[in-house]
Amino acid sequence: MNWHLHSHARGLIVSGVLILVVIGLPMGFALNRTGDEMKQAVSVMTCNIGDIVGGNPLDSDQVAAFIRDCGVRDVLLLQEVRGEKEAAYLSRQLNRPGFVFLPDHDSDQLTQMGIAILSGLPVLGHDILYFTDSRRGAGAVAVEIDMHGTRVWVVNVHLDRVGFVTPGNDRVPVSRDLMVRFVKKELMGESARSRSVKELMAWLDKKNPDHVVLGGDFNTIPFSKTVRQLCPGFDDVLWPSLDYFKGTYTKLDFPIAPRIDFLFVSAALGRKNARVIPKSPGDHFPVRADILIPGQG
Repeated sequence: MNWHLHSHARGLIVSGVLILVVIGLPMGFALNRTGDEMKQAVSVMTCNIGDIVGGNPLDSDQVAAFIRDCGVRDVLLLQEVRGEKEAAYLSRQLNRPGFVFLPDHDSDQLTQMGIAILSGLPVLGHDILYFTDSRRGAGAVAVEIDMHGTRVWVVNVHLDRVGFVTPGNDRVPVSRDLMVRFVKKELMGESARSRSVKELMAWLDKKNPDHVVLGGDFNTIPFSKTVRQLCPGFDDVLWPSLDYFKGTYTKLDFPIAPRIDFLFVSAALGRKNARVIPKSPGDHFPVRADILIPGQG
C-alpha cells in the first residue's frame, strides 16, 4: 500500500469517526436513563412478519408461534399484517386484547396489507396518518397506552421500500455501485421516506406528547436523512450497543446486511435490554427493548 492509499484509508477512518461523533454520540448521551428515576418497564417489540421478496409468508398460526418463541412483549408493532382479521386473530392468540390495524391506503380490498399495534396494556385512544408522498399509501398508526399510570403514545410505521427491492425473488441482488448510490442518496438526498418522517414529526408535534415510542420498518439505514430528522427528539434504543450495527434485513444479496428496522423513544423515556433478535419470520429480524417509564414521585 503506497502513502496515497494509506492517507486515503486514514481519511475514511477519520470521516467515519466524525460521523459517529457528530451523529451517534448525541444520541448516546441521552440513552442511559436507567437509574432510580425510572420505576417501571414495559416490553416492546417491532417486527415485519411478511416476506415480500420471497413471497412465502408464514400463516397466522406460524406468526403467532414465532412471536411466542421470541417472547410475547407487552406491546407489539407489526408490519405486513394481512388484514384486520389477521390482526384480530393474533391479538386473541397472543392475549394482547388492545389492537389497532391500519391498511395501506392503496392496498387491495382482498389482501389489505397493513400495520398493527397489539397491546396487553389499556388502550386509551388512537389516531392515524396517511403519508401524502407515499407511493403505496403507507401511513402511521398511533395508540395511546396507559403504561403504569403514564400516558404513552406508541407509533408504528412502515415506510416505502426502495426501488431495487422487488417482490417475487428469493434474494435481492445488489451491486456495489448500486449500494453506494443508495447510501449516498439516503445520507444526503430527499426520498419518500424522509418526507414521510418530516410529515410524521409535524403530526406528532401537534399532539405535543411528552412520552412517545416510535418503531417499525423504516426501509432506510442508520445515519440517513430520514433517521437524522428524528434525532433531536428521539433516541435509538440500540445505541450504544453492538446491536446498533447489526443488520435486520435478511434477503439482501450483499456482504453487509442493513438495519432498516428501528425502535425510538422520546427523551423522557429510558430503556434497557434492547437488542436485535437473530431469527426471522420472513425477511426481517425483530427489534425489542424494555421501555422505562418515569417514576411517579
